[in-house]
Amino acid sequence: MIPTPAPLAPANQIKPVSPMRILFWLIVHPSAWQRYLGRIDPALPLDFSLSELTDEQRRNRPLISLLISTWLRLGVWVALLIPLFRLIFGDSLHDLPLNLAIGVSYALSASVGGALLSGFGSGLTFGFVLGLGIGLLPQDMDAYFVVTAAAAGMAASVQLNLLQVRQRPTSILRCLWGTVTGILVSIGVIWGFWVIASGELINTPQTLQIDQTISGSTLVLLIGSGLPVGFSTVWLTLHLRSRRGWRQVLLPAILLTVWMTFGYAGLVSQSSQAILMNVNAGMIGGVFIPLLFGLSSTLTRQIGGNNAAAVASSLVAGIGWIPIGPHVLGGYQHHPHVITTALVVLVFGLTISFWRPLVFYPLVAIWNNLCFNLDQNRPAELRWFWLHAAFWDEKQRLIWPDLDEYLLLLFERQPEMLQDVLLYLSATAQRSVAQKVQIELTARQFEACKDVHSLASIRHRTAVGLLEGPLSTILIALHNISRDVDHALRQNTPYQQRLGLGMARDKLATLQNELLLSRDPQSQRFSPIIAQWQHILVSHIEAMTIPAQYQQEIPNPYICGMPLSEQQSLLFVGRSEIIERINQMLMQEKCPPLLLFGQRRMGKTSLLLNLSHFLASNIIPCFVDCQGLAGFQDSDELVPEFVELVRQSALRFRNIELPPFKSQLSSGNGSLYQMLNHWLAATEKQLESHQQTLLLAMDEFESLELLMNANLNLARLYLGFARHTVQHHPRFKILLAGTHLPEEMPLWRDFLINARVLKIEYLTRAETLQLIEQPVKPFPLTYPPDVSQAIYEMTRGHPYLVQSLCFELVMLKNEQPLASRFRVSSADLEEALQRAHRANMIFFNDLAHNQLSPLAASMAIALARQGAAAYLSADEWQQIFPTYSASGLADLLRRDVIEAVNGGYRFQVEFIRRWFAEQPITFYSQSSAS
Repeated sequence: MIPTPAPLAPANQIKPVSPMRILFWLIVHPSAWQRYLGRIDPALPLDFSLSELTDEQRRNRPLISLLISTWLRLGVWVALLIPLFRLIFGDSLHDLPLNLAIGVSYALSASVGGALLSGFGSGLTFGFVLGLGIGLLPQDMDAYFVVTAAAAGMAASVQLNLLQVRQRPTSILRCLWGTVTGILVSIGVIWGFWVIASGELINTPQTLQIDQTISGSTLVLLIGSGLPVGFSTVWLTLHLRSRRGWRQVLLPAILLTVWMTFGYAGLVSQSSQAILMNVNAGMIGGVFIPLLFGLSSTLTRQIGGNNAAAVASSLVAGIGWIPIGPHVLGGYQHHPHVITTALVVLVFGLTISFWRPLVFYPLVAIWNNLCFNLDQNRPAELRWFWLHAAFWDEKQRLIWPDLDEYLLLLFERQPEMLQDVLLYLSATAQRSVAQKVQIELTARQFEACKDVHSLASIRHRTAVGLLEGPLSTILIALHNISRDVDHALRQNTPYQQRLGLGMARDKLATLQNELLLSRDPQSQRFSPIIAQWQHILVSHIEAMTIPAQYQQEIPNPYICGMPLSEQQSLLFVGRSEIIERINQMLMQEKCPPLLLFGQRRMGKTSLLLNLSHFLASNIIPCFVDCQGLAGFQDSDELVPEFVELVRQSALRFRNIELPPFKSQLSSGNGSLYQMLNHWLAATEKQLESHQQTLLLAMDEFESLELLMNANLNLARLYLGFARHTVQHHPRFKILLAGTHLPEEMPLWRDFLINARVLKIEYLTRAETLQLIEQPVKPFPLTYPPDVSQAIYEMTRGHPYLVQSLCFELVMLKNEQPLASRFRVSSADLEEALQRAHRANMIFFNDLAHNQLSPLAASMAIALARQGAAAYLSADEWQQIFPTYSASGLADLLRRDVIEAVNGGYRFQVEFIRRWFAEQPITFYSQSSAS
């Protein structure tokens, strides 16, 4: 892919370049030609034609200077190369003036005429190949046809190289039809020219021969009869090429026709040994061949596309007129092998971009190695690096040897330039080398980690999302381990930190064992890195363990405020009944949406994160935190991110890679809704082939409410899509988790109309006692039965409050002397209650101010002040709180703050009652409450 042109530079900084350099750019390095043209005028096409230039471009001095300089220098180059090659090949210089006359004439006429009729690049190619080839070869028509075929093939190849915008793929039938059309039209033009030139139009047996002159009335009749056809052909070619009105191309058409007329007249009225006659031959031939090329190319491109145009134009201009030669040239009979030879030469010219890189690969590889050695042996900045073929041989499809070593040398000498170089190479055939270097640099970053803190932060400095194959799995695993180390270091207690780091160490051991079985040579690069990481973690864990053992610190396994991740499954207690219910529902082929309902901090997120340990292995739990999606503005942002989170979760919990979504979206085929449908079909096909089921677990799904309200129609569309998916695609199940029931959410009501509500309750007494007394095994802290019972009665098995209270107990006991450290007393519990009360202010305030209405909160305060285990009937409650309201009562019941007991109401959790009892009460009138 050719890069974007560089910005326009000041005119005084643009200098004309050699035509040989331009030819090198056109064939080998098109992007350099594009950058050069971009400095002159960014609007210029790469193979621009003089006929399509705007008035402003015609006044562009750097462009005019480029054209004139290139054409004049091309004539000089041809004039110098013809005698040089003749001397090299040992040919006589006796006919050198004639050779120079016809060679330079062809070079100038073809380059200028081609720039008008077909394009500057193809015209320059015609000028150089025709001028040099015809000037070197003897005056032989067979050799002339072979040179013409080579020029036509190379000109067509140059045109293909310079295509800035790839056309949409066309059908084979259309390509064939376009090719045939272009060939037939151009052959008709050739036949018309030669019918006129041979005298058939005026019924004269006179034939065109190089050594036979025509004069007088015959010459006048030939020219007069040929002018209309010649002018019409030139005008039609210019008109189709420039797509301008007939008046705007009238003057160039007249000039080219007059030019060919003078050339023809001089050709048939001079001796073949005359220098002027050779000049005239170049005048007409140099324009006539690009004319055929441009006409057939323009006609065919409109029907069959660029490739068809290249084939048609090269065939017509190269060999289309060989069979007509004997009919118009007296005494000439081409050898049988001429057409075959010309066709072979034409194909070689047309396919030069394919075979040239292969043929010259060894020589260019030697050049690359020379550049590398020169730069390696000098200590300063790399001087020869930019001459490496990776930066100019754009048609090379093979990998350059040792390019990765050269890039690493650039990283050592000029690291600030490496990323731009890798970005450039990633768009070429050297992409795998750029990826290999990027992997090596990533490995060096991983290798540079010397402590646990650098392990925790390395994932922020490396990216692995676009890699494929075994290395992708390794790098993703190292990223996940880095995340686990970071998560472990953020824990509140040294015990939790050691526990998390130990899990990361075990993952490294598993990854190391997998590497031992891998045959991928690049994978082995990471084996010593993993061993180094293991040593860092083991050393750090030991450094944390020895002081803790010396001080006999009680490990604090309790986690409050953060959900239990899948790495902390050993701390997950209870929920067996609701897990069994989920398993039973998922086994049904027609499983309705499941709604996991419960108040905040009841363990919904922890349950979703640990489902992978309790579900069958053929069920893929895909956890999506909807709170992280609430900030997106529209579905164009939300849907791709949502699908990517699903894919990451499948890889995280089951190491399964689901089909990609963003790459399909970037193709631009279809709407976002269609892309989602395509992704769903591809994922379902993968699930079906492995007999798997995808469980979409959406936590805090209410967070999407704001985004959905902003676009109700789109929200209903995607909710309908989700409902259709659950009903008609049994490989997909949905589990939502939130604090609201369907009747509280109008937008979700239709989707959840058949949902099965699974309410997550308090832990049972047995589960609560297990969490208190044996959070891990072994656990050195002893809870007397009365203390454990008191904690249960205080929290009623509320998982967050149990964890919080026990966390404070462990922190308190570690502050005490060893003699009383390992047994909890009632006094310890009271002290821990005070600490937990202060530590959980955010939890209590959220309940009172965000989940309850002000009226309901005031009613709760009034009830709480009646003391522990107190319950009131509605009438008694209204006596102590005059603004008592049925709506406030419903709010308290819905939020599980109170419960109905013996015709009255009381707090469900004593710990929560204590907090409300300490709050100031506010009375509301019925009007304000409403």
